[in-house]
Amino acid sequence: MVSSSTKEMGPVTKFGIVTALTFCQKAEEAILKHAEHTHAFEEFNAALPANLTDEWLKMVTTWETAVLERDSSKPNPFAATVQILEISENAVQLELAEEEAVQLQDNLTAVPHNDVSPSRLIVQGLELEDHQHILHNDTKALAEHEGGDDPPSTTNIDLLLPSSLIQKSQCDVKFLDYEWQLCYAQANGALHEIHHAIITCLQMYKSKDILVCGQCMHTQSLALIAKVSAHIDSAHEKYNIVHDALIVLGHHFAKVGWESELQPLMDMDLHGITAEEDDTSKGRQIMSWI
Repeated sequence: MVSSSTKEMGPVTKFGIVTALTFCQKAEEAILKHAEHTHAFEEFNAALPANLTDEWLKMVTTWETAVLERDSSKPNPFAATVQILEISENAVQLELAEEEAVQLQDNLTAVPHNDVSPSRLIVQGLELEDHQHILHNDTKALAEHEGGDDPPSTTNIDLLLPSSLIQKSQCDVKFLDYEWQLCYAQANGALHEIHHAIITCLQMYKSKDILVCGQCMHTQSLALIAKVSAHIDSAHEKYNIVHDALIVLGHHFAKVGWESELQPLMDMDLHGITAEEDDTSKGRQIMSWI
């Protein structure tokens, strides 16, 4: 209808009509997206403590006023800060070792092996599981490179971790609790690694587009980005393995609330909060739960 009516128009009038129609279409889409983002923000804001949101709003208002007045003394609340991982695997291992030392001193626990404590036994099992995961990926990559079948691997050996024995036989609750605490820390650590790697990857793409020139530098840059992407995939796979164990252990202990913090991690969740990695504008970008 519009295309046929513009055939008889001059170039200036035709350009004005097409521009107006395009603007109307974009405006309608912007209104819908605005309502969608507003609803998502209101739900997110309602779930946060009111004192924190009020403090944040005050910081933003103060900073925006300072920017208009060309006052650089006020800190930028949107500036990135280094976040310290509160739950680390090393901290959990140390806490469990200290707890066991007290129990052994008071003769409150039995040691299954003279040289290995119960918590250390679970730690070693999880470390072996992690090594199996790395070995499986390396073996698979080598087989694909050489064009052959996957050779036999030790990754098929069942490590008999407590989470895999719940449905098969009885297991000491202490071992189940140790695995729960360690897996919970591992899941948080894997997410932390994914956060850092995604930010690094986005910055590398941005630097490549701005600074890299020439085929050689372009190839080297893509090789570095591929290494970071492989690290993201590895951490993603590790998170999924640990998350499966947490589901089993959480159901056994009737744990509640943790699933909202450590959700299933899909491939579509592995992106940043900006749109540098694709052609999607920031207004259309959907924020991942991570």
